[in-house]
Amino acid sequence: MARQDPLPRVQMGDAFETEWPGASRLATECVLNLWVLASQIEAASQPSVRDAGLGSMASFNVLTILHGAGEPLPPSVISERMMVTRGTMTGILDTLERRGLIRVTGHPADGRMRLVEITPPAFDKVIAYRKRVHAAERRLLAALPKTRQAGLLKAIARLQMAAAELTI
Repeated sequence: MARQDPLPRVQMGDAFETEWPGASRLATECVLNLWVLASQIEAASQPSVRDAGLGSMASFNVLTILHGAGEPLPPSVISERMMVTRGTMTGILDTLERRGLIRVTGHPADGRMRLVEITPPAFDKVIAYRKRVHAAERRLLAALPKTRQAGLLKAIARLQMAAAELTI
């Protein structure tokens, strides 16, 4: 007996396009199911990132950026890389500094500017947690053969490009 593909979590009714003129049932199902998938991944990540002593995925992302940079960065650079506002970044950095995971210092050449660096304990936590993340990514994507993973990545890239032009 052939194995049937699973159905997406969110499905619109047959009358969706009649009830919502101008809508596309398929487009709505795709967008909502992408959102559900992203939420599922985030929900699976939150308890483990807290257990690892990293606080939140946002905090982990800041630490990963600092770890990858290999040098202190201004908060503005971190917020640009994470695509969050500077106000949001200030809150994340304040929390990380209170927890001893980053050090904020003045810029040697510009007294108005601050630099953020990862602390050694945070560096070790990032390395350990990234191993868990990469293992989870492999387990999740094992649901698709490599060729479908590559196709998914291409499709995501096209959607990201289209989303950059999106207005609602």
